[in-house]
Amino acid sequence: MSSGYTDLCRHSGVPRQIVAPSLSRRTQPLLPLPLLVGVQERYHAPGLAAVTVGLYTAGFAAMMPITGRLVDRHGGRAILRIWLILALIALLGTSAALTLAVPTPVLLSGVTILGMCLPPVGAVTRAGWPLLIPPAQLRTAYALDTVINEAATTTGPLLAALPLSILPAPLALLTVFLPITVGSLGLPAAVLDSARRANRRPAREPQSRRVILTYGITFCASLGAGSLVATAGLLAAEAEEPSIAGVLLAAAAIGAVTAGTIAGRHHLHQDALTSRLVGFAMAITAAFIVLVLVLGLSALGQSRGGAANIVTLAALYLVLGTLTGPRDALLQLSIVLVARPAQRSTSFSWLGTCGLLGFGFGSAVSGLVGNTLGHHLLPAAIASGVALALSGSMPRTNASRPQPPLPL
Repeated sequence: MSSGYTDLCRHSGVPRQIVAPSLSRRTQPLLPLPLLVGVQERYHAPGLAAVTVGLYTAGFAAMMPITGRLVDRHGGRAILRIWLILALIALLGTSAALTLAVPTPVLLSGVTILGMCLPPVGAVTRAGWPLLIPPAQLRTAYALDTVINEAATTTGPLLAALPLSILPAPLALLTVFLPITVGSLGLPAAVLDSARRANRRPAREPQSRRVILTYGITFCASLGAGSLVATAGLLAAEAEEPSIAGVLLAAAAIGAVTAGTIAGRHHLHQDALTSRLVGFAMAITAAFIVLVLVLGLSALGQSRGGAANIVTLAALYLVLGTLTGPRDALLQLSIVLVARPAQRSTSFSWLGTCGLLGFGFGSAVSGLVGNTLGHHLLPAAIASGVALALSGSMPRTNASRPQPPLPL
């Protein structure tokens, strides 16, 4: 670990701030596989299985801003404990519904409620970093947070396969309770006890505009991520080589984790945040355009399954990973720089909701456009261009007062 991360861990509470989310972030990727397998085994309906996972994700996304607001008003400790109890009840109910093969409307209602009952550990964690460390180390913290999230997303489905190999799907679903519990109870006391009453004064326009633009960039960025994942699966299916999807997604994950880790070691003034976001947006847009062209030429040459083409695609996925990892950390930093302390959890909750909605929309539209126009990644390329325009419209942070340097 570099000296920047070592210095970060010397602050009281930071080790717990790292360990608890490292486990809890696996909840979201751990749940879909048992749900898919359980619904398929009990109802023998692949379409219903996909809808089930979609409703679970939609419930989680819709509830995040509400739980974030509650955290800002009443503190993380109370809300996380209440939602932990609700999550346990919802998990038991969903497990029973799968076991008994209840009517479809009951099942769909249950998984939606399950998503709504997941504790808002992510929002509490991200809002809590400024309470533990000085401003100069926030960039390092959010770079590490991004790496943790990427690693959890990558390893979650792999870990979900372990209980499924020895337990029925309804029981495998209950293993998710462990990371939920650790995440809800394991955060530092300073973060859990940070109850704040919302400041009712209107936000300054530059700050409000910056937050909204950050949400828009996050939606576009997540649309691209969802399109990348869907495209990897679609290419694997078309080539009748399932391993292709694993190779491409592994390349993107390696790039994101590596670049995200390195990004936390460098410093720059926060006034340069906007220009850095624009730079990443330009590079990501160019990479998507190149990838669209490569896929187009590949389709014309009917060489989609060739070894050389797979290497090229993997290299481009790796490049996109190295760009999106640091960019995602900057988006979190953009929120924490301007969101009022009394609204940080709410702001980060909306950021998460935009991310989930963008990912789901990107996955769906990638398949639709690919089937009609033959270009799976065309929506991602367009979304990256929109993100570039939004990044260029981002207002500068307030430079009229002295600002501490922030790592980048």
